[in-house]
Amino acid sequence: MILAAAGWLAGRAVLAQAAGRATGRAEAHAQPDLRIGGWLQIALEALRRGDLAAVDRAAQAGQAYLEGPEGPAAARRWRVQLHLQDGHLASEIRQDSVVRVGGAIAVRGLDLADVWLPLGQVPALIAAEPLIAFAQLPIRPVLLNGPKMSEGAALLRTQPVQCLAADGTGTTVAVLDSGFEGLDKSVANGEVTKLQGIIPAGSGSHGTMCAEVVADVAPGAAILPLRADTMADLQALAKEVADQGNPRHIGVVSHSAIWLGQSFGRHEGKACEATDLVRSAKVAWVNASGNSGSGEFYRGPFVDLDGDGLHEFQPGQEKLLFHQGGWGKLQVTLDWDDYTERKVNLDFELFRQTEGGWVAAGASKMVAGKYVPPMEQLYLTEPDGGTYAVQVRAKSAVPKGMKLRIVSMGAGTGPFSVWHKNGNVYDPASCDGVLTVGALAASVYASGPLEPYSSYGPTPDGRKKPEVVAPTQVITSAGFFAGTSAACPHVAGAVAVWASASGKSPEQVAQLLRQHALPMGEAVPDEAYGWGRITLPPAELGWDCSPTELPGAQTCATACGSVGTRICKADCRFSACSAPAEACNLQDDDCDGQTDEALTGCQPTVADAGPALDAAAQTSGPETLSADSADSASAADSTAGPAPAAPAQGCRAAPALAPGLPLGVGLLAAAALVALQRRRRR
Repeated sequence: MILAAAGWLAGRAVLAQAAGRATGRAEAHAQPDLRIGGWLQIALEALRRGDLAAVDRAAQAGQAYLEGPEGPAAARRWRVQLHLQDGHLASEIRQDSVVRVGGAIAVRGLDLADVWLPLGQVPALIAAEPLIAFAQLPIRPVLLNGPKMSEGAALLRTQPVQCLAADGTGTTVAVLDSGFEGLDKSVANGEVTKLQGIIPAGSGSHGTMCAEVVADVAPGAAILPLRADTMADLQALAKEVADQGNPRHIGVVSHSAIWLGQSFGRHEGKACEATDLVRSAKVAWVNASGNSGSGEFYRGPFVDLDGDGLHEFQPGQEKLLFHQGGWGKLQVTLDWDDYTERKVNLDFELFRQTEGGWVAAGASKMVAGKYVPPMEQLYLTEPDGGTYAVQVRAKSAVPKGMKLRIVSMGAGTGPFSVWHKNGNVYDPASCDGVLTVGALAASVYASGPLEPYSSYGPTPDGRKKPEVVAPTQVITSAGFFAGTSAACPHVAGAVAVWASASGKSPEQVAQLLRQHALPMGEAVPDEAYGWGRITLPPAELGWDCSPTELPGAQTCATACGSVGTRICKADCRFSACSAPAEACNLQDDDCDGQTDEALTGCQPTVADAGPALDAAAQTSGPETLSADSADSASAADSTAGPAPAAPAQGCRAAPALAPGLPLGVGLLAAAALVALQRRRRR
């Protein structure tokens, strides 16, 4: 598994390096009336003490976004997330109040606004703006980790799909990500041919690889790169699409990231609110399921049989062990099912095993409340290799049976000593209506098995996730791309192709992709593959024919019932049915509303007359022959041998009629003769 470990949930994480001691709890917390919490408040306390090194440590532990020249964190501007008082919107924050204290508004969401501020000016802004309920460092996402074509795109863009020229033209895919380094080169070398908007600043190429995969599957779709650094960014996108008329005509959102601290997977919280708003505009939201299926996940009810306040992962086992390889980042998160009440407080403690026993390596001891979710996070940027353990300590009463989850999102971390395969799909992949995507290696796409790290459902409230699986382990110009991060943009591109070819809304297509998925699991749906692996069924996209397999023309029924011809066009669709020339047969062959026009002297032969003469015969005299006459005809048939063959198709000049015999009478006589011959043959 490749995991792009961008940090998240700043303000709730804790860092203490190898020599480091556990960070203490609330001594550093400011008074409640200051309305500042988490690592932002710890950094402010350090700034007031003049401890610039402690400010730097708080910035690192909280994974703060800093702006300005490199140097001490205290000298740079910090990105601060503002929670608004109930009933108020981010649009109500006055820009002049922010500018007056040396700041700038970064983004306005719905009830969240992010601002850039000098650290020391945060209290001044809060004092000036009574609409601000709480300030902290922003919630951040976890990124799931010459021309080059994604192998997965080749699996989806089969020959009929390519023949259709079904390429996503007319659909805009928003790649909601972080890190678009190299995207300018992708545009220059033709990897991404229809870029919309500007390329956002930011480090890393995770978003660039996602954009290239979308462009490989849907080369005609417009790619809109959007940076999603905080939950306010998601809210801003939702507001644009749902409330501002979707001015950039976004059809699909591709999001290869998850957000912790939003809900316990029951379609609640700000992430699901954002996806609901986007989907209300018939925009499809496609999300990676997560990379926690191979040992990096624990779940269960809080258990404390011996009453010492420590959770027992198994009877008598109060530490959850794992191995750290000594590279990457250690990033382990605990949350618990108290998002509604937010009254339960748990501490999260980290230990490292040494020759002398377990030593403290860090702790997260935030106090949950209205604006601080029931979550703790441990984060080490340069962990020593070796065996580590975490433990969960109750600091308040815990309701019986309350469930908790622990997930590792760092790099270099091995499986937990007690782990669970199911139930590790986090927001917004767990949100209802989101098309959630698991991962199948491109090399075994037809047969499986599922990539071992791909997250499994169900959600805590029993909904099936993921819905579908798609290719991963592919090559982009930015490098090798794996994880459910790579699978997600394959599906986003497929939605764009299908929507453009069929005229259906992307949200409708998202459901059709699920319905037409090829089953892979033991049940449909199941908790690993969902409904199965995605495909682009050519017939659903309008594919009729293949020019390499069909003759130049095929017969078809015209609108007026004659036999016409159609040809297979270069786009794998049949042309309209072309009517034949008018023939002498009492029918409207060329569909112009007239019968046998411009055929001077035409009298249809028996074979030509076909249904027209049949109809005439049904109302003519011979159909009323007496029973004796009919019997005589039958007897004659039995001794006269086979009936003569019908005349060949064609027209002939009308024979001379008896003097004074009207043409209409002659035709009626011919009809009567046909009817009599048919009765004899019966």
